Amino acid sequence: MGKKKKLPAGGQRPPVIAQQPPSSLKLVVKWISIAVLICTLLSGAMTFVSAPTVEVGAPRDPANPLSYSFIVGNDLILPLFGVTISCRYDDVKLEGEETFDTKALGADETHSIMGPHQKTTAPCQKDVSLPAPLKSGTVIIGVSYSPFLWPFKTSTIRRFTIDMRGDKNAVWRPT
Repeated sequence: MGKKKKLPAGGQRPPVIAQQPPSSLKLVVKWISIAVLICTLLSGAMTFVSAPTVEVGAPRDPANPLSYSFIVGNDLILPLFGVTISCRYDDVKLEGEETFDTKALGADETHSIMGPHQKTTAPCQKDVSLPAPLKSGTVIIGVSYSPFLWPFKTSTIRRFTIDMRGDKNAVWRPT
């Protein structure tokens, strides 16, 4: 058998504290960690949910397919930050197998914030007169943005091709 320990003078054992109260620093670190976790989960979910919409608007001149507006919208309940909208025309062909120089038609526009349910017009509308009727073409609209509380840029690209109607007016259709 083992030896018994001698009790200190007075015959009482010192009180044993079974559970020490947490320090205030530990509590602060705990709550900051929980807040960071919640923000990370919410912002991570935003990358899967947030994709700005791009729609075709009305033209200024129905006979000029380059006068159509394209509307970029944020349909979320949270804002998007650092929104850059780029518009490029590609493979524009005129009747008679003429090609059209599209380098001057592209444009970029930057918004620091796009609020919830806000819409803006993409910089695609051009009042350029075409030397011949349009036969075919593609417009590419790229939107790069940072979702709420997400430090990285995300982007989405939408393409529209021209659809010529019987009345020689054009309509842009999503592809």
